[in-house]
Amino acid sequence: MNSHRRLFAVCAALAAVIGLAAAPGSAAAASRAKPVVTALSAHHNTGAGRQVLLVRGRHFAGRHPRVTFGYDISPHVRVLSPTRLRVQVPPLEPGTYAVRVETRSGTSKATSRARFTFGQGPDVTALSRTTSPLRGARVTIRGAHLMRIRSVTVGGRAARSVHRYSSTRIAAILPAHAAGTASVRIRTDFGTSANTVADDIRYLASPSITGLDAGDGPAAGGTDVTVSGRFRGGVTAVTFGATNARFSVAGERTVHVTTPKHAPGTVRLTVVTPGGSAHSNFYYRQPNRQSWHVGRVTDHNRGWFEGISCPVAGTCFGIDGHDFAVRTGTTWGPATQVVAGQTLHALSCPTTTSCVALAASGLGWQWDGTTWSSLPDVGSSVLDVSCAEPESCVAVGDAGAWQLANGSWTSLALAGGADHVSCPRTNWCAAARRETVAVWADGAWSTHTEPDADYIADLDCSSDEHCAAVDRMGGVTMLSDAAWTRSMVFAHRNGHRVACPDTRCVAIDYWGRSVTFDGTTWSDSPAAPTNSDPVFYDEAFDCATVTDCVAGDSSGLASDYDGATWSAPASALPSDGWATAVSCAGSFCARLDTDGNVRTSAAGADWAEPTRVFPVRNVDGDIACSSASSCLAVTRDGRAARFDGSTWRLTPAPPEAVQTLSCAPDGSCVGLGRSRTVTWDGTWHEVATQVHPTQLSCASATFCLGAAGGSVWTFDGRSWSPRQLLDPSAGYGGEAQISCPKVRHCVFVSASGIHPTDGSQAFVLSGTRWSAPAPVGHDYDGPTALSCATPTSCTLALNDWVRGFDGRTWSDARMLDPSAVPPTAWNLHDLACGSPQRCVAVGDDYTYRATG
Repeated sequence: MNSHRRLFAVCAALAAVIGLAAAPGSAAAASRAKPVVTALSAHHNTGAGRQVLLVRGRHFAGRHPRVTFGYDISPHVRVLSPTRLRVQVPPLEPGTYAVRVETRSGTSKATSRARFTFGQGPDVTALSRTTSPLRGARVTIRGAHLMRIRSVTVGGRAARSVHRYSSTRIAAILPAHAAGTASVRIRTDFGTSANTVADDIRYLASPSITGLDAGDGPAAGGTDVTVSGRFRGGVTAVTFGATNARFSVAGERTVHVTTPKHAPGTVRLTVVTPGGSAHSNFYYRQPNRQSWHVGRVTDHNRGWFEGISCPVAGTCFGIDGHDFAVRTGTTWGPATQVVAGQTLHALSCPTTTSCVALAASGLGWQWDGTTWSSLPDVGSSVLDVSCAEPESCVAVGDAGAWQLANGSWTSLALAGGADHVSCPRTNWCAAARRETVAVWADGAWSTHTEPDADYIADLDCSSDEHCAAVDRMGGVTMLSDAAWTRSMVFAHRNGHRVACPDTRCVAIDYWGRSVTFDGTTWSDSPAAPTNSDPVFYDEAFDCATVTDCVAGDSSGLASDYDGATWSAPASALPSDGWATAVSCAGSFCARLDTDGNVRTSAAGADWAEPTRVFPVRNVDGDIACSSASSCLAVTRDGRAARFDGSTWRLTPAPPEAVQTLSCAPDGSCVGLGRSRTVTWDGTWHEVATQVHPTQLSCASATFCLGAAGGSVWTFDGRSWSPRQLLDPSAGYGGEAQISCPKVRHCVFVSASGIHPTDGSQAFVLSGTRWSAPAPVGHDYDGPTALSCATPTSCTLALNDWVRGFDGRTWSDARMLDPSAVPPTAWNLHDLACGSPQRCVAVGDDYTYRATG
């Protein structure tokens, strides 16, 4: 205790002496101030070698200051001034360290501004695949230290859609590449992966099957099948399962095959070439079995705006994959096809009588105000085009840039290619890819990189002195006074499109919300999006002036912007969405898609051209037909329309948004809302409080059955009966389907158990009694749709499979389109049978008809 007191007395005396020696305000007092670190020149290492940092702050004066990274001491510190130190980073283990400066006056505090992260360079240890088709493929890359990824390249080309799952696993889409071996390299903030055997990917020219003209045939064999695809080098064998088939080759794209005899069921069809094997499926059916035929009705290139160009106020042009339309004032004219068999991808119109449209393949066409004529092939894939004048254009793509002059394309040698291009005058263009903008002027490219931009989503230039590039991080990089500067304009990121008709600009984000640049500053960023905000997903955008803009989406709708507000979306291009619902009455069928279109078909004829019934985006709804002259369609956001045999007309909104709809042969309809039941007899009525059904089938105005899980309810036109539990194993939840072809004749199917693989149970109502449960079968998927044309003719859909019911037994499950790999029936949404001989099923892309 005495020794402690003596030590305390000595320290106190020493402190007094020091205090007397350095009065306040003197230089000695300043030298006692603790050091403060305010900034580091870098916050992470850039490789495995030695790295030198510049440390900024205050009070670094004094001899031999020490700098620590956590507990590790810098081996070399050089004092540049009282506010700057030059410091060598010591050897570190991976992690984040507080950088602190120690002088005789004390140690700086650990702050967020003085943190340094040390990471190891990435390593690639394995790929999920070692071969790839020439067009590229999705690959999972495993390794170590896969964090802060800057790029993934294959043979020097950038991979797309890079997604990081963890520090040891990422996924990406390989770029297209010539046949041969290429290396997958990963660049992060901490270095680039070494080239090893583990990162090699071999690009192979393999055969492929694109389709069969017959996907099924009798078990006896003898069906002539034309196999389409790519079979370079000749065909050496064709097999159905393990059985060889007779075949003949008609060029590199067609093989004619005669099916051998085989047991009923789905077998693998294999075409063998010297380059490998291609596979499809073929279904051997029993004699006299209902035959399904697939037909692709939906063309998703229709209505998907690929480009909008507005050369002057009041006039804009738009293209989708096939069609071209002109907007005069605020009205879009009828769409016309540019060229058959091609998919358009980019558009630029420098005047009202001159446009250039390019396909992704590089093929191009030119419009003179009246007709389209072909242009020379660019010779490479194309992503964007910009024309400063007629006959003077620049196109960009993955492989570089090309200039159209004097009727031919010449390369501008843009290394790394570009996604977007804008040319305000001849021989001056700006092109963008990821975080880099390249400028073509005086016959050469110069580049500017904005690391924070991450991915530039669009670019537009009104002159060689004014450009704007909007990026996915919410910033805009602008060229002004010969300098590029970046600022944040969308606080919630997702910058999407930009147009600069003069020194002013308009930019929109992913939700279609806009900000404007008045020549000096950008307007305030929109508020954070909410669940109630409409999602526009605008695909194309341009402005003739900042008060005359137009944006087009992926469903053929366009909206006008007058500088203050957006107009309601209006139909500009005919579109094709994914089919969501179908209904058949006799030989008449109608199908509703996600773009709000309805197609009809009578007596098995081809589907008519789509009619836009609901001019809104992302329609989710239902459709029901009582006859060929009476249909009703609803959307789950509260819209409704009726069909009188020739015309669709919107009706007043129902009292509650209808989720499920059923119409009886007498023309009456019943709809289930979330909390109420409504009826339609020419007008809407609210008649009952909703119970729990999710599925509905009506045989008359006074007899409907609702179903959910293992339960059913009866509706008499005014009220619902108490719940009747038929399948206790399904309970309240689970998937269920019901169909009533006649009053008191219904079939109910529920997914029993916890998982659909436990099988489904079927119950038949005849009169007033339900039958005992009968197993339908053990299927991977639960019931997705059920339709009974008569009590003894039903078809049940199980996502990509169907089963038939003859009133007593269920047939074996069969695939709707067994020829496709993967089956095109995946995502089957609805099924309707107008008669025992005619059924229609709809999926995302395809419509299936059953005959016989």
